[in-house]
Amino acid sequence: MSIFPKRAIPGKTVTIHWNFNISSLKNVHIFPRVRIGVKDPNGNVTMLFEEYVLGLPNSEDEITPQKERTFKYLKKNVPLLLLADYFDGISKREQLIERLKNIQSGRHYYFTYTLPNDAPLGKYTLVSEVHSSGEIKYSKTAADDFFFVEKKHWIRLRKEKKERL
Repeated sequence: MSIFPKRAIPGKTVTIHWNFNISSLKNVHIFPRVRIGVKDPNGNVTMLFEEYVLGLPNSEDEITPQKERTFKYLKKNVPLLLLADYFDGISKREQLIERLKNIQSGRHYYFTYTLPNDAPLGKYTLVSEVHSSGEIKYSKTAADDFFFVEKKHWIRLRKEKKERL
């Protein structure tokens, strides 16, 4: 998952990118229940998405050894927002490479979360659950699936009148 921006203020909107990666599917489809949400610092969860999602495997003729070595869709362009998210988090180089490869074979979803004007300040974490065949799978990027809400105040002091503006 990726979050933009990683730092927000109350009343603004955060965009969440979720990639449903189905590259490991071979000759089988899945139809898991997916839950995507935001957990605020007080522990309250706002669900953004709770639905079943269809995952279909790649067709057999598309999989060749030569094509596995090259990117399927990313020829020369690297998604800059993905790189920005990577450099802002604690991920390692191997995780970035894995993310770039996984972009190729996933279905991409985007959600927006508008922070209330009275949103609590602090760390917000993302909820990402895929319920399939009696198992729950969580995000592989869980360590980076968060954003901060902060409020900044600027105070300008004037020496001669000792006023605060």
